[in-house]
Amino acid sequence: MSKTENKLAVIENFIYNDDISVYLQKINQSFLDFNVLEITGMGAQEIKHSSVLSWMLGDNEHNQGYGIFIDFLKKIYLKNNCNDKKLQEYIYISTKYNLNVYRERDDIDILIEDEKNKKIFVIENKVYSRERRDGEDGGQLEKYEKKVKSKYPKYDIYYIFLTPNFDDASKEHWLKADYEMISNIITDILIQNELSSNTKLVFESYTDLLKRRNIVENREIQELCEKIWANKEYSKALDILYNYRVDIKSEISDYLQDKLSQFQDEHVEVDLSNKNLIRFADIRWDDIPGQKSGKGQWTKSDRVLLYEFYYTASGLTLKLIIGPGDELFREDIFRKLKDLKNFNPGKNLALKWNTVWTWKKSIISQSDIDENDMDILKNKIDIFIEDFFREDGQFNQLSTIILELLR
Repeated sequence: MSKTENKLAVIENFIYNDDISVYLQKINQSFLDFNVLEITGMGAQEIKHSSVLSWMLGDNEHNQGYGIFIDFLKKIYLKNNCNDKKLQEYIYISTKYNLNVYRERDDIDILIEDEKNKKIFVIENKVYSRERRDGEDGGQLEKYEKKVKSKYPKYDIYYIFLTPNFDDASKEHWLKADYEMISNIITDILIQNELSSNTKLVFESYTDLLKRRNIVENREIQELCEKIWANKEYSKALDILYNYRVDIKSEISDYLQDKLSQFQDEHVEVDLSNKNLIRFADIRWDDIPGQKSGKGQWTKSDRVLLYEFYYTASGLTLKLIIGPGDELFREDIFRKLKDLKNFNPGKNLALKWNTVWTWKKSIISQSDIDENDMDILKNKIDIFIEDFFREDGQFNQLSTIILELLR
């Protein structure tokens, strides 16, 4: 039997195995058939997680009062081994709360103000992204602390760093929290309380989403998966399936590069690319002195200014970058673009790669990518390409600006 035939036999034995059918059925049954939050595209977007959390933590239509927030504080207090008497009294003794829950106030994910008890709670929510620890402002957490201390000088301020894995913040006095705390609180409410149909739908969808997205551990699924992987024959089949899986980002990259190559007559040339970063050049800039001074530090074309499709937590978008090259040329571009409308090069020129312009929204969202429907993704890419490269589109507008500034 050849290697290929052997692999096919392993896969067939796996697919037509009764035990595997039972395991997969149980895994499917552990998730909701209808998840209202997944439908809205919330799964991969931190800002939407923060919006739902804000609603839960406040006194809103769920009719839990401030119970979810206080239970959340209790879990934080205990898991961090706190020894703060004021906070302890606030959680366990206070009976009256007067909370205002704010979203994105001063760029803070969630800010909770208790005017009556002179307390402020700052919640930094990190589902997929990481804390920014550098910058002229001293990093994200330092920036938030300065703003809050300035605005609430007579309040007791507590800082909470919420992540899936109870991660440490860069500042030791930030209390750690994880999403399992939230999941457990909501699960208890679902078991113990009579809820309206709308509240029940949101609560069930949220706890389901946390498990579905592996933001919190799903122990039932973990046990089922361990049983599958423990069997050597099953694990062989899974290894084969994994190696031959459809790689959606590779498909997106191939499709984008193919679409871009169709615009060669429109001054477009695909540059060094991979499945995560798809680069292309405006060849009208190639005659600008300094544009090809890269000396192979970035791509073989030696170009300094390149467009780059890249992925964020929200999905696929596009930026224009100053790459490595002649420093005088790089500084000249940066200086001339710094004060222009629609360009965002930042305060200081980065040593190697400096973004100077960004497409303002996702070309395809992370939820679209997760759905893995290539036909839908191709359609959205086509719409973007047609808009971006039309005669009066952004590509030609940006090209004209750069040529006028640098020639």
